[in-house]
Amino acid sequence: MRVFWSTPTEDIDVARQRVAVFGSSRAQEGDPAWQVAYEVGEVIARRGCSLVSGGYAGAMGAASEGAAAAGGHVLGITTEIFAQREPNRWVEELFVEPDYVARMSALLRAGNAFVALGGALGTASEWLTAWCLASIGQLGGPLFVFEDPWAAIAGRLAELPEMRPELGAHLHWISTAADLDLGLGRWMEENSS
Repeated sequence: MRVFWSTPTEDIDVARQRVAVFGSSRAQEGDPAWQVAYEVGEVIARRGCSLVSGGYAGAMGAASEGAAAAGGHVLGITTEIFAQREPNRWVEELFVEPDYVARMSALLRAGNAFVALGGALGTASEWLTAWCLASIGQLGGPLFVFEDPWAAIAGRLAELPEMRPELGAHLHWISTAADLDLGLGRWMEENSS
């Protein structure tokens, strides 16, 4: 495994598209969430994309394992504040950031497309920030969001008086890895110039 302290853009493989995956560190093998993450990793690799994640266990590890099993390239972006956690064993290139904000920034800069799996506060902070960036033209590609559990949160946000209805168009809702496969395929076809 190659290890970098901080994530300089020039050190990230630009020869292939990169899909950043946000997901829980608590998903366990055998859980439905773990299986979905594994399948997402397989889809990303089969599409010829590198997988980028927070690099730890849980859904991040499942997606990394799925990508590696399908012959994909796996990058992890971790942080020094979680020094007690080990990166998952499928990470080929590890980028270590000093804190959570730098890690999230690196994840958002590293991706050409983004996937929000289920999770809790960390995952929510990542995909909601990605959505905000998409709304101001600062996100590097499409944001695919699993309806379960996130549609309810987006629906509540849509009820806010300040929320413009067109902002929902930045979210590509999916329910399965097969939905992601279709969405990534369309996006890649549209951008294959």
